[in-house]
Amino acid sequence: MIFALWLLAILVITQLVLLVYTIMTKRSSIRQDRLLNEAYEKMHPKLYQYFIGEEAMDPRLPDRQKTRVALVELSVDQFLKEEHSADQCSRAKALAEKVLSEPYKRILRSNQWAERMNALYYIEDFEICSLEEDVTSHLRAIKHPGGEEYRQALRVLAVMQSDIVVEELIKHPHSIVFCKEILRRMNHVLFDELASRLGEESHPELYQAFIVHVGEHGLDAHMMKVEKAFRDTRTETRLKALRAIAFSKKLRDSSKLTPFFTSEIWQERMYAAKVVGAIEDKTLLAKVKPLLSDREWWVRYAAADTIATFGISELYETLPSLEDPYAEDMIRQMITREGGVAHV
Repeated sequence: MIFALWLLAILVITQLVLLVYTIMTKRSSIRQDRLLNEAYEKMHPKLYQYFIGEEAMDPRLPDRQKTRVALVELSVDQFLKEEHSADQCSRAKALAEKVLSEPYKRILRSNQWAERMNALYYIEDFEICSLEEDVTSHLRAIKHPGGEEYRQALRVLAVMQSDIVVEELIKHPHSIVFCKEILRRMNHVLFDELASRLGEESHPELYQAFIVHVGEHGLDAHMMKVEKAFRDTRTETRLKALRAIAFSKKLRDSSKLTPFFTSEIWQERMYAAKVVGAIEDKTLLAKVKPLLSDREWWVRYAAADTIATFGISELYETLPSLEDPYAEDMIRQMITREGGVAHV
């Protein structure tokens, strides 16, 4: 009986402590929001004038650090989301770096995961490059490279064009989506460094992301690596290379397409046909036309669509030579699509 009473008392006291803590936390949050709103209403016009260059002196910010940090984060973040000149954005980012660098250093060393993540996102958005060493140390201290905090730290370092980014991409496997995120943040110097160290032995996701990026951006200096991937032993890598060539519409040696027209993998046959249309190489039509009778509908469609890129006259010239009813039907559909008359 006594034990039960003691247990009940402990539970009641625990609930009261939690209630008091919740109330105090809520009151503190409300007070912080009120201070921030007051500071924003007072300081936003002055900050805006400073950002656009109409005010030369740094605006006097609130003495309370928590309010000062939140005010600068909010003001700079909103300003960068609007349309402004590069010089004006640089002024906003410079103020952010001046005010936020020291607080962010302390946050990165804290045990508060949410605050660290928030700081990392702002460091990237505001391009606070003076914190490169701190972010690098933070990245190396993270024990699980697959976590979101690690990924965000690597995004930050990619924006800063840090050499460690190349090392981390090569060392640890990442998803294709994430690799593409990092590649988009690289300048040409860092990208070239990665390209020089990349090969078929690299993590397939990174290698494939590289191929896709080169194709999407039409990077002539690296197109040879894309064409080299045609010989890769991995099907997905070869498909990525074919898609990249079709997207970029650039192929130095069209003879490299030859094996794909008769590939056992239907997606390769389909993309081979697409590439011919993309690079507009009429000499390869003789290899495309047999695909009109392919057993896969998508291959037949890609072949007919490619023939159509050379004009409706090419479709009319192709029609009489067809014996396969499926091929004939596909060409007639293309003729109709192109505004012609598919004679019965």
